[in-house]
Amino acid sequence: MKILGQDTIETSPFSLVSLAYQGGLCSQGIPSHGALITAHRSRQISALDLIHSAVALNRLPSDLVNQGYLKAVENGFLFYYLSHPRSKSTL
Repeated sequence: MKILGQDTIETSPFSLVSLAYQGGLCSQGIPSHGALITAHRSRQISALDLIHSAVALNRLPSDLVNQGYLKAVENGFLFYYLSHPRSKSTL
């Protein structure tokens, strides 16, 4: 995380997923913990949703949003997928 200006903080892609997982984006309607992972798996929440929420909260500058950052946020979910494997009955 790096402070860019008086009110904007740049968050790394993995840190953004972690922030959402820990409930830091709940005020923007992004679920936390296992509900976040479930919502992402079912395509109810996307990496772009996390990015837009972070921009709205001044956690990211809007000009940072590009395809590379978007892909990195998607990849950031992989760690949490390993922490929340699907049960065999839902495969």
